[in-house]
Amino acid sequence: MDIRVENLLAETLANWRAWIPQNYQSLNQVPQVAKKLQEGMTNDSFLVTCADFKAVVRINCGYSSNLGINRGREMKIQNLLKDKPFIPRVLHANNEVQVREFISGRSLELNDLANAKIKKLIEICLKDISTIDVTKYDKKNYQAYMENYVNQLEKPESLYIEETIRFAKLIDQAYWRPIITHNDLVPENIIYSGKQIYLIDWEYADFAHPFSDKLRLFGRNHFCDQKKGDILTALQVIQDNTDKLWLELRKKSYEH
Repeated sequence: MDIRVENLLAETLANWRAWIPQNYQSLNQVPQVAKKLQEGMTNDSFLVTCADFKAVVRINCGYSSNLGINRGREMKIQNLLKDKPFIPRVLHANNEVQVREFISGRSLELNDLANAKIKKLIEICLKDISTIDVTKYDKKNYQAYMENYVNQLEKPESLYIEETIRFAKLIDQAYWRPIITHNDLVPENIIYSGKQIYLIDWEYADFAHPFSDKLRLFGRNHFCDQKKGDILTALQVIQDNTDKLWLELRKKSYEH
């Protein structure tokens, strides 16, 4: 285990009384690591337990800002979502660590999206999130976001970068009302308990374009209005190129 991860994990567990729920304050043992969770490519997450208490401790990667992650914004958005029944409760969070309640269930797989019941549950959650008023927050600037990625690369492919910036500008110049978007809403970030779904890992969340999450999860065929074609194309290009740039930056940051 990386020494930084080991130290932060030990420190978080040592301070367990500061974040454990009130109904578990009577416990007299420090929660222990049950196992490391194989979720995501950004952070290190661990299932910790004590008696019947379970939580997930996430040690944030040490190069979050390089990957376009704003931990302050993540915590702000998690606070806006805290009363939603499909969002796991966050017990503790700072720039380096997040502790959330453990949800018993399984991560979705790609073929689950063809299940009408599961798809409906997801759509209900996304609709609920879209009703949150975020007008007082700055909406995502796609050009600035993509330029942050591009400027970290030594020799980016020119045509590929020109396309990225061109479509980012198109999105910024279009009229749209921002909503809270997850921006990494893939099946692995959705837990299904058998009755309810839960949306996890909001570190890439932003006040962004309202089509973003549905496009990422369901594809452009989900949108039947042909008038939306130009913006869908732009968003799709940005999502695809963000994934490519993200992989390059993660490799670069990890090597250093």
